[in-house]
Amino acid sequence: MESPSLLLNVIRVWAAGAWADGHIAPKERTVLEKFIGLANLPEHERKEALGYLHRPVKVDEADIELLSSAERQSLYGAACRLTTVDGHVAEEERAFLRRLRASLELDEGMAATIERSAGVSQV
Repeated sequence: MESPSLLLNVIRVWAAGAWADGHIAPKERTVLEKFIGLANLPEHERKEALGYLHRPVKVDEADIELLSSAERQSLYGAACRLTTVDGHVAEEERAFLRRLRASLELDEGMAATIERSAGVSQV
């Protein structure tokens, strides 16, 4: 079986962030649906990505080792912004961001800078 594309892995991580508090808020769902709709994915990956809107996804399902340092930082920033879409960052989402930060092997200074720019405090 072919390994998932980098883009599918990014969507998987974003979906994991959206599911971190146990559900996907309507605004989170809309953002993910729009992104998946615009993404240049093969049809089988598009179907998989759309499935992330209907079942909980965990960050450890992604192949993070495929990402460069810049991609890891960008991914973390996008995940931080996604957690703020519904206007509330739940403690479960903060815990998700801490796990993601560790998985991405981001140093605390870089992570704090990204969090501030995304409007997330005290992760």
